[in-house]
Amino acid sequence: MAVLVIGAYTFLPALVEGMVARNLESNLGLSRTPEVSLSSDPAYEILAGRFDSGEVILREPEFAGVRPERVRMRLGSFEVEPWRSLREGTLITDNPLSGDIRVVLSEEELERIASVGIESVPVRRIGISGGNLTVGSAAQVLGVSVPISVRGPVDVEGGRIVFDPEEAAAFGTPLPEDVTDRILSGTDFGYPVENLPFNGEVTGVETGEGTIALEGSVRDLPIG
Repeated sequence: MAVLVIGAYTFLPALVEGMVARNLESNLGLSRTPEVSLSSDPAYEILAGRFDSGEVILREPEFAGVRPERVRMRLGSFEVEPWRSLREGTLITDNPLSGDIRVVLSEEELERIASVGIESVPVRRIGISGGNLTVGSAAQVLGVSVPISVRGPVDVEGGRIVFDPEEAAAFGTPLPEDVTDRILSGTDFGYPVENLPFNGEVTGVETGEGTIALEGSVRDLPIG
């Protein structure tokens, strides 16, 4: 009996992790199998199919035309029917998986999606540093197209990534506030976060050196 219990501790988590990974790969249309790690405390709860936390890592997936560097999902507690799942060859859960999600985008990817998704203003380059975005664009000054850069924080509002420029410069020279206001009047630097292959919402954003991370929640993950 002791040997059977030890064996179950050894192979059961790996089997469930493998099922979760394969089902997510198939149901989310991924080109790479995600990394899945599940845990339970106390450990013997695994034998009953109870997991109190988990982590899923997606490397370079593509969702609705957006290609993040990585996506991390931190799962809450959930239960599976391990022996029935093994017997039927499919993962059977007692409750849907949910948790937190973090989507990391590079400068290059943010620049790419902004250049095709933001129509009110041309986006030529994007830099991320010091908690702010710097967007290279162009503005009409006395009928002439002038290259400008605008800088400011980024946030999430109403399911959109929103850039709120606070200062602008032309040819490297800061522009007066009234000139900046006139140049940026009527522009919209928002980009909708939509058509995700799972239920969830983006509620916040965090900037790093050269990256931006969208943070939020995910629910009803399709793992069965």
